[in-house]
Amino acid sequence: MKYHEIVAQPQEELQTTLRERRRHLDQLRFKVADDTSKNVRELRTVRKEIAQIMTALNTKVATAPSAVSAPAKAVAAPKAAVKKTAAAGTSIPAKK
Repeated sequence: MKYHEIVAQPQEELQTTLRERRRHLDQLRFKVADDTSKNVRELRTVRKEIAQIMTALNTKVATAPSAVSAPAKAVAAPKAAVKKTAAAGTSIPAKK
């Protein structure tokens, strides 16, 4: 499956395709381990398809308009330099 075909699919269909491809990969791994299949190259193509589907899903999620925008991060003010004394643990402002 080509990447432009994957991107054209809706998100729900991509998720079902991803599940199917992962099941197929598991089956192929067992077949190769049992020596019932000599087609090792198919493992590579299935893993590549899984990666392409996951990339397409992640880009669709990242570019989807969100209903609730994330709050802006508050920037913390720089802390004043404080020097702690060894006795009693009191702090005094450090000299600049």
